Amino acid sequence: MSLVSSPRSSDALPAPQVKVPFRNSPLRPVLCCGGALGVGLLLAPLLVKPTAPAAGAQNRPELIMPRETTLIVRPTRPPGATMRGRVHLVADVMGRAPVGGAVARQLVETGAQVRRGDAILEISSGQAVRRAPAAESQQNAAERLQIAATDAQAALAQKVIIAQSQLRGAQERVERAQSQVVTARDLVRRLQNGESVSASGIPAPYRAAPTRTKPRRSANRAAEIAQQQARAAQDAAREGVRDLQSARQTLLAAQSSVRAAEEKAKSAAQNQTQVEARFDEKKASGADVEAARAAHKEAQNAAAAAAKTVASAQAEVERREKSASSLEAYAEKARLLAKNAPAPAEDDSASNSEPEAARGGGGVTLDQAVRFAEAALDESRRASRDAERLHGEVEGYQQQIAASRAEVASASQNLAAAQQEVFNSVPRPRFTTAYAPSDGVVMWISRLAREVGRGQSVFGIARGGKVEVRFEDKSGLWRNVKAGAVLPAIVAPDATQDAPIQNGAKVAVKVAAVEAPSAEGEAALVSGEVQSAPDAPQNGAASLLRSGAVVMASVAVPGQKPTLNLPPTAILRRGEAAYVAVLTPEARSGASPAFKVRWQEVQTGRGDVMQQEIVSGLQAGAHVVAETTQLETLGLTPPVSASDGGTVSAPDATGTDVLDGITVRLTSPAV
Repeated sequence: MSLVSSPRSSDALPAPQVKVPFRNSPLRPVLCCGGALGVGLLLAPLLVKPTAPAAGAQNRPELIMPRETTLIVRPTRPPGATMRGRVHLVADVMGRAPVGGAVARQLVETGAQVRRGDAILEISSGQAVRRAPAAESQQNAAERLQIAATDAQAALAQKVIIAQSQLRGAQERVERAQSQVVTARDLVRRLQNGESVSASGIPAPYRAAPTRTKPRRSANRAAEIAQQQARAAQDAAREGVRDLQSARQTLLAAQSSVRAAEEKAKSAAQNQTQVEARFDEKKASGADVEAARAAHKEAQNAAAAAAKTVASAQAEVERREKSASSLEAYAEKARLLAKNAPAPAEDDSASNSEPEAARGGGGVTLDQAVRFAEAALDESRRASRDAERLHGEVEGYQQQIAASRAEVASASQNLAAAQQEVFNSVPRPRFTTAYAPSDGVVMWISRLAREVGRGQSVFGIARGGKVEVRFEDKSGLWRNVKAGAVLPAIVAPDATQDAPIQNGAKVAVKVAAVEAPSAEGEAALVSGEVQSAPDAPQNGAASLLRSGAVVMASVAVPGQKPTLNLPPTAILRRGEAAYVAVLTPEARSGASPAFKVRWQEVQTGRGDVMQQEIVSGLQAGAHVVAETTQLETLGLTPPVSASDGGTVSAPDATGTDVLDGITVRLTSPAV
C-alpha cells in the first residue's frame, strides 16, 4: 500500500471562461469591426482573476492497496475453541547403508540441518587383513635387548658404587700415611736438633731399638727420607690434580647427558600433545596415546637419572678439589722441610744412640724415628698405588655406564619402533561414510553398534514436503473432530506453549486420525497434515513450518448459528474500543475502483485465534480492510476516546475524521 497524490490535482491555473452578455446587442457590429481596444480592456481583469475550480477537483491523497488485503463481511460459523499442537516434520528421504557392517560413528545430531553430500554416519565394514607375527617377534627381541641393557647398566652402577667406596678408603689410607710421614719427619728433625722425644710419639712396633753390628749414618738417612717424602708428596699432589681433571670430565659428560635427556623429554612431550590432539580429532587410537605417554614418562625418568648423575659428579669434583688443594699444600710443606733439613755429621749414629740406650729406652731414638718414617712412606706409596688403580677402575666403569646408557636408549627406540609396527599390524576395521542424499533436517539416525546390511535405511531426512502436526487435548474438543475434517489454523514457530501466537500465518490442518485417551486423565491425540489455507495459499506459512513450531487449530462447537466474524488483524483496538476500517465505493472514473475509507467503532464478542465475532456496529456485506496495520503504519489511527454510539466515524482532535478526504484504490495481483 502506498500513499500518492491524486492525478486530478492541478499545479497550473485552469483556462479562463469569458462571458459576453450583450451578444445580441445592436452594437455588436460596431464592437466586432472597430472596438477591439475596448474589448481588450474589458478582458484584462478576467485574465488575472480566473474562476475557482470545482469542489471535486480539490487535492486528495490516495492509498494504493492490494485487493487481497480487504474482505467482504459475511456470516460464518462462530468462533470455536482452540487446540494447541506442535509441528513434526516427516522423514521422506531415507539414507541407505553403502556397505554392510556396524554403525560406528554418528557425525551429526538428530535435528541438524544438512545439505546434500554432508557426512551423516560411518559404518565399520570389516577388518583390514595384516600380518602381525613378524612385528611381534621384533617387539619381543627389542624387549629382551632393552632388559639386558638395563640389567648391565644396573650391574655397572653397583660396581661403580663399590669401587668408589674402595677408592675413598685408599685415599683415606694415603692421607693417614702422609700424616705419619709428616710426624716421622718432624721427630727426625727434633732428634737431630738434640731434643728429647717421648716414646709415645711413635707407634709401639717402632719403639724397640734393633741390634746393629755396624754403626749407621742416621742423620744422612733422615735427610734422604725427607727428600723421598717430598717427592712422594709431589707425586700425590700430581695424582690429585689428575683425579680432579678426571672428575671434571665426568661432570661435563654428565651435563651433556642431562641436556640430551631433557631434549628427548621435551620432544616426547610435544609428541604426546600431538597424539592427544589427533585422538580428539578421531585420527589416532587410544593405543597411540598410551605409547606416547609411556615414551614421555620414560624420557622424564631418564632425565631425572641424568640429573642425579650430574649432582653426584659435582659432589665428586668438589671433593677432589679439596683433596688436590690439601695434597698441594702438603707437597709444598714437605719440599720446604726437605730443603731446610740440617746436614748431619759423619758416624753420628752411634753417639746419638748411646745416650738413648743409656736412658733405658725412655725416649725415641733417631733410628726408631727413621724406621717409623720409612714404614709410613711405604704405606703412603702402597695406598697411592691402590688409589690410582681404583680410580682407573671407576673411570672404566663410568665409561661402560655411558656406553650402556647409549645401548639402553637405542634399545628403547628399537622397542618403540617395534611396538608401533605391532600396532600398525593389528587388524583394524575399515570405515565407510554414508552421505545425505538431499537437503533437509535429520529426523533419526541408527543407534551405534547396530548391524546393518547393504542398502538398509540408516537415517531419515525431512525435506519439508510433508508436515505433520499433533494435538494433545484434555478438554474434550477432540470429540468434535473427525478424521478427514479440515480445521482452520495458525502456525507460529516462535510461540511458547502458553503464550499467545503473534506474527503467525494461516494454514489448514487435515485431520488424519483421532485417538481417544488411553486412560482417565490422559490426553487424546489428534494428528493431521498441514496444508495451505484455501483463502491464503501464498502467505509465507511454508517458511514457518519448522519442527516444534506451534499450531493453533479452531474447532467448531455444534449447535451454534452463523455470526459476523472478522480476523483479529482486521480489528484495531484503542483502549477498550475496537475499530474497523470500512470501505465505501466512490463514483469516480479510473483504471481501478476507488473507495472512501473511514473508521467504524464496533462491539466484539467471542473470539479465537482465527476470528473475532462482531456483535454490533457492522452489517453483512460490508467491505473492510483485513490488515489494519497498513493504516496504523501511516499514522492513520482512530483516537483513544470514542463516541458511545459506535455507529459514526471516529473524529480526531480537531473534530474531523482522520481518514476524511483519503481515497483508496485496490490493485489486483499480477498474473
